[in-house]
Amino acid sequence: MPVFDAISSGYIIPLSAEVHISIGHDNELDSKTVIYSKEGAAMWSGHTFDQYKAAPFEGRVVCKFDNPWTIQTPPGYSCLFTRPFFQEKEPFEVLTGIVDTDNYVNPVAFPMIIDSSTTELTIPKGFPLVQIIPFKRDSWSATVSVDEPTENKLGIDHEMQKFGIDAYKNLYWEKKSYE
Repeated sequence: MPVFDAISSGYIIPLSAEVHISIGHDNELDSKTVIYSKEGAAMWSGHTFDQYKAAPFEGRVVCKFDNPWTIQTPPGYSCLFTRPFFQEKEPFEVLTGIVDTDNYVNPVAFPMIIDSSTTELTIPKGFPLVQIIPFKRDSWSATVSVDEPTENKLGIDHEMQKFGIDAYKNLYWEKKSYE
């Protein structure tokens, strides 16, 4: 159930049109140039190398999906934007970020890094590009310790053994709803 919850949490933004990206080398500027197909030109833009100086992916091409939709959440809620969980490895990666979508009521752009060896990239229409998971912001304190098993822990272990493979689902899991 934890994997099911991860896969089905929140919302998916699929790509609304196929996009073809060509990456070349601009000898005059000694940098990479990015050309988008006609369908993709309206949805994508780039980042200059100065915008991500000293980042772990410095020197790679960073594109930006210019999401046309505004995402607004109730007060106190933010959204985690990430590549969909358990997606096959692609020659690009959408960068994960959190936006306070209760305060920032504008379309959120999604930066993406492209593998340095990639020169041509086609992303098909309908490709699940971004997973959005809303969550309530809340301050709390964590405590980490190593303890001996308690009676409660031993009771949980016993209940888990009694229910077998579906123990977590039957005893603890709660259905999530994103309406």
